[in-house]
Amino acid sequence: KMTTNDIIISVLSPDLDSLLLSTYIGGTHADYISAINSDNEGNIYLAGTTMSDNFPLTHNCLDSSLAGGKDAYFAILKNDGSSLLYSTLIGGDGNSDRIRSMVFVDPTTILFGGHTNSSNFPITENCFDNSYNGGEDIFLVKFDLNNFYMTYSTFMGGKENDRCNSLGILNGNCILCGDTRSDDFPVTSNAFDDTYNSESDAFVISFNLSTYELEYSSFLGGTKNELNPAARISGSNIYVATSTTSGDFPSTNQFSEFNSNGSYVLTRFNFNKKQLINKCFLK
Repeated sequence: KMTTNDIIISVLSPDLDSLLLSTYIGGTHADYISAINSDNEGNIYLAGTTMSDNFPLTHNCLDSSLAGGKDAYFAILKNDGSSLLYSTLIGGDGNSDRIRSMVFVDPTTILFGGHTNSSNFPITENCFDNSYNGGEDIFLVKFDLNNFYMTYSTFMGGKENDRCNSLGILNGNCILCGDTRSDDFPVTSNAFDDTYNSESDAFVISFNLSTYELEYSSFLGGTKNELNPAARISGSNIYVATSTTSGDFPSTNQFSEFNSNGSYVLTRFNFNKKQLINKCFLK
């Protein structure tokens, strides 16, 4: 254990009766985990952000230098917890680089989504957006697990803070969900809501992983705050959960009434029809 803000990875038995693995990972400064996954061999994939210039890295890492006050990291822990199979930093000279979600495209390809305020965040030539737009931009990275390099990386966003909180795969496209404070956030002509509503809106994006273009992008929110939304996919439906202080959040059937002190809201969004099917307040 290096600091009071190290990462801890623990694995419990299926019956939750025993601890199979538990270990610290980190350097001499603060380290945080935001995303975790595993492969068929039980190796553990972890990602987040670090402020440690001695964060543990492997010899074949993509980036070995902490470029700003805070960089994103990606690491693979061996299934028995004995060693790191791979570990790298990813970032630029800003202080807000963080991977917040990751998803497998196939066994050899993984996607990272997060946010950055680094104008020199590493991007690829075929990117959707090669310009840092201001505030915190979303980044989407496609990573080859055989050769450990970025096959694709792009900015997304507007002039204010934009954050990607979750990723999923639907019909071969990447589904991104998060929140934005940018009135110039990129939306498509077929959006459910193409107008920024005020303060902080949720968003839902479908990004084509073959053409690297936006197939769909929409705001989702009311005239106050929608914060920390995340999405899960089931069939052609995308379920978006978010906190909201907007009494005018787009409404259909409701399980309960809006609470003026703030509510959680669950929205079912049909991606094939590009329609909000229903939503309910949960608080």
